[in-house]
Amino acid sequence: MANRRVHSGPKERLQSDITIDTSKNDNLAVTNDLEPSSDKTASSNSKGVKTKTLTKSKENLKTTKKRITKDKKSTIQDENKKTKNSATEDEDAAYWERVIVPLLNRIDLTKLEGPTSTNQLYQSTCYLWDALFRKNLLGRSSGETGSSKRRSSVLHAAYRLLDQDDPKLLIKLARIIFSMKVSGKNLGNICKLVYLASRNESNDKMIIDENIPDYLFEIWKDVDPTINLEALTYSAASIKFLSGNANLQDYLFDRNCIEAVALAMNSLNSESDLKSSEISHAMIQLTGILANLADNGQHRKKLMSKEIVLSVLPVVTKFTSDHDLMLNIARIFSKLTQHSEFCHILIDEADLIVLFLKVMEKQVHKADLVLRLGYILGNIFLESEEISIFVTSNGNGIEYLLKVLRTYLDWDRKLASDEDTEEKPKSVAKIEDVILKIIRAIVNLSIYPDVGSIIATSYEFVDYLLQLLATKDILKSREIVTHAAVAISNLSFYDVNESALFKKEIELTKFLVLLLLDDNASIMIDVVRVFGNLTRSKAVRDLLVKKKVDEMMIALLDAGQRETVFYACGLLMNFMKDADNREKLLKEGGVKRLIDALRDFGRDDWQLAGLICKTLWNYSVGMENSYSAFGEEDTDRLIDFLEEYLDEDIIFDYADSDVSPETQEMLKDIWNDDFCPVATEFLQKVIKYRSDLEPLD
Repeated sequence: MANRRVHSGPKERLQSDITIDTSKNDNLAVTNDLEPSSDKTASSNSKGVKTKTLTKSKENLKTTKKRITKDKKSTIQDENKKTKNSATEDEDAAYWERVIVPLLNRIDLTKLEGPTSTNQLYQSTCYLWDALFRKNLLGRSSGETGSSKRRSSVLHAAYRLLDQDDPKLLIKLARIIFSMKVSGKNLGNICKLVYLASRNESNDKMIIDENIPDYLFEIWKDVDPTINLEALTYSAASIKFLSGNANLQDYLFDRNCIEAVALAMNSLNSESDLKSSEISHAMIQLTGILANLADNGQHRKKLMSKEIVLSVLPVVTKFTSDHDLMLNIARIFSKLTQHSEFCHILIDEADLIVLFLKVMEKQVHKADLVLRLGYILGNIFLESEEISIFVTSNGNGIEYLLKVLRTYLDWDRKLASDEDTEEKPKSVAKIEDVILKIIRAIVNLSIYPDVGSIIATSYEFVDYLLQLLATKDILKSREIVTHAAVAISNLSFYDVNESALFKKEIELTKFLVLLLLDDNASIMIDVVRVFGNLTRSKAVRDLLVKKKVDEMMIALLDAGQRETVFYACGLLMNFMKDADNREKLLKEGGVKRLIDALRDFGRDDWQLAGLICKTLWNYSVGMENSYSAFGEEDTDRLIDFLEEYLDEDIIFDYADSDVSPETQEMLKDIWNDDFCPVATEFLQKVIKYRSDLEPLD
């Protein structure tokens, strides 16, 4: 049968040989440590002791009689208990001889004549389990000599069959041995046996049917890693394999598997007497369980707890260089950080995020790990401003990310110059994927003003973005070009002193213009947003006009998409600062299109309506006649729309509307802040310069 496929986890670091230690008193040997009876001791001590005669009063005599009566009752109860125990022992002994011994003989190959099939051995083992369970003869011995001998005989019989290769038989034997509460090396070896069986997925049902996971979880509850580390490691490896079977995950969740894993991890975290390498083997298996269970979207929230974070933190601190272990933890967090509530749990443990950055730097050449860590950081930064500020100010977060980005950009550049091979596209894609995740993490940091204003001054980061725009073909690397454009767009909002973006505005503009020709609307909008900020510079405006970007924006006013119209309008507003550009707006039909946009979107988007008014205001600077500037028909339309939109009774008539009072209030605030002031002044200006006189022929 084929071995189980391992789900993107670490290589196995476990041995598979099994040896049974039959010398330990705990498991097999029978000893009689009974002390000499107290009666004999009392007798020997009583020799030579003189008896004193006491004269008692009637009252003392009465008290003495009561005490004697009580002592007699106690003695009788003890004797009854001994009699009962003796009777139970006799009954067990009889049951043993009558039922158990024949069953033990049926699985003792040395006593069987002729060949015996593994199926026959399995059936006999099943009968043995049932018989032991029925009479409660499982577990440790009661201390009685007979009980200890019986336990040893069962274990001897079970151990002698462990060289069989039938997994069904071995799993049943493992259940019997676990039920006998073995410990030490033998416990470790039985866990190893289960581990070997669990490597084959076809054995999963048998393992579950025998309730083996319950025995393994029981080991973790009271585990002493210094004594039972091997048992812990192999039992965790078995559960890890089972947890990779999606059909068994509900079963494991129902048995509080996550809590059991956290308990075992905490035991290892608190252990200082073991070598790190020994602990790491067990930790790899335990974190592998959590990584598999984190894939289960239905139950994932059960992992989103402070306890899991606190269990993982010491592991990351201690095993920063262990690739397999860090990869498992990255698999866990890459799933959990998709949920905002988990990201907020991490706020109190921001040191863990700094550790992730250090792991990324230390293992920078492990692309699979860096990729996941970059994704995790991007998720966390998106959700938490507090963590983003902490990582930037206290953890050198930007420096760590830029170091990693530099490494992969160097690899990417080197790979581009190498000869083409069959594997080259895969290598390029892998490197680009890491670059994407790192840029995303930095972009998500930049959305917060306290952090974004710092990143905006990074010449190194801006140079990397320019490098990507210069070297990447948008048709082959669309996603990475898009990420670079988004990063530039975010940084362009920070007009701070020493802004690297604005220092390189001309070079940047030349690259970004090429992206406007792409069919991807998302990229185009990001580029237009950047230009909306860069066109505060006349040099940039002149370059864009030379490239006919102003004409392109006029055409976009007909796009029918509110967002596209908004950003196109914003860019045109800046173009209208220059008198040389105003005539083209009227000539290319831009004025009419702006008024049409006011009609189509104005009542639903007061910010856009206000922006249209500002654009037309800039266009009309220095005008002497509204009809000449806008055209007679469009002037009248413009006045009608503005008068209507400024009439509060008309605009905010919600008599037959289901708009909530809160939304009504919000819309009114936007109307008052973003539209009314500029629209009122603009309307007055248009009316003032409108002429009612007819020109002479």
